[in-house]
Amino acid sequence: MAGLWKNAQFRAATLRLGLFMAAVFAVLLLLCLAQLYWVRGRTGDQLASAVGIIAEKYPGLKEEFAAALVSPVSNDQVLAGRKLLNAYGLGKGTILSLDPVLGGALGHTLFGAAGFVALCAAGVLAITASGYRKVYRRVAGIAEAAEKVVDGNFNVLLPAVGEGAFEILGHRFNQMANRLKLNVSQLTAEKVFLRNTISDISHQLKTPLSTLVVYNDLMSEQPDMEAARRAEFLELSHRQLQRLEWLIQSLLKMARLEAGSISFVKRPVNLRAVADAAAAALRTPADEAGVSVVIEERHEGATFTGDEEWLAEAVINIVKNAVEHSRPGGTVTVTVDHTPLTASLTVTDRGCGIEAADLPHIFERFYRSARSVKPNSIGIGLAMAKAIVEGQGGTISVRSERGRGSEFSVVFLKTLGG
Repeated sequence: MAGLWKNAQFRAATLRLGLFMAAVFAVLLLLCLAQLYWVRGRTGDQLASAVGIIAEKYPGLKEEFAAALVSPVSNDQVLAGRKLLNAYGLGKGTILSLDPVLGGALGHTLFGAAGFVALCAAGVLAITASGYRKVYRRVAGIAEAAEKVVDGNFNVLLPAVGEGAFEILGHRFNQMANRLKLNVSQLTAEKVFLRNTISDISHQLKTPLSTLVVYNDLMSEQPDMEAARRAEFLELSHRQLQRLEWLIQSLLKMARLEAGSISFVKRPVNLRAVADAAAAALRTPADEAGVSVVIEERHEGATFTGDEEWLAEAVINIVKNAVEHSRPGGTVTVTVDHTPLTASLTVTDRGCGIEAADLPHIFERFYRSARSVKPNSIGIGLAMAKAIVEGQGGTISVRSERGRGSEFSVVFLKTLGG
């Protein structure tokens, strides 16, 4: 009952019904009083007629009869009077319809009761119709809003202020519409992402596959090709296959990261160990480029809670980018540091640097500057690094100046790592 009373419609209907019942009681009271006065008048007429007859036939008893009407009744006199009335069919067992006074009162009572019941029924019907009209109006509004949502209009809002059942339903309906809107937006974004991914993969695979086809055709069409020339083509094909394998693996990793299908492990991660792993993985390409990778640890114990393997993947991509953009004989410095609140890793090079116009875009997937010094770069490493770092609650930023090198910073908050 307490739950129903919170409903504004129920409270309004109860108030209307209470006012109606008060009006019914007042009308019933007036009808009863009117009926009593009518019966009293008819009874008085009957008594006056009897007194008149007695006074006319027995003038000597007039004073005695009048005194008897205002004196206390006597049981003997009552019994004698009833005996006389019974002789004329006017006793207690007399049918009401035969009684000259009560017979008329019975007719009035039945007629009044019928009218009163009809009045009550009409009032209850009017109150019920009024309540249901409001309910059906609200239901029709909800049905219309639901139809709009089905048609794709998710901006429909229902009244949701109050504690009534319809207000709660409106709040839930609005939540449903917002969630449907979010789900549709996510589905649309996923379709766009899938289309773009397929387009990017096709574009990136086209060049190495075309190169492999050319090398294979040349070797097939020239069976007597010199051994040195054939060995050169085989080496070039091997490099293209390695690049193709790396590209496919990177694209798959990037797709998984952007689709949110990777669950990062939450364990203590030592940033110095991550920096050492990255330097070891890039030792060969760094030596081939004539670039040294140096690790500096300003304060020992730089740790946070995250996924060490995936973070190593991100740092490898950042250091690899720094190595590729450094001049022969240059140095790439990986600095590990921490404060009571943060753990950070910074990769610094003194290479060609990045143009100011390119800085806002370098973390975008497949972005390549028109002034890039690496024509074979596909622009996926830094985008993957950003996705990995931010997926673990960290931030990645870059500062660079053309001709003076770049500095990439990765920062994790220790308080948010767990």
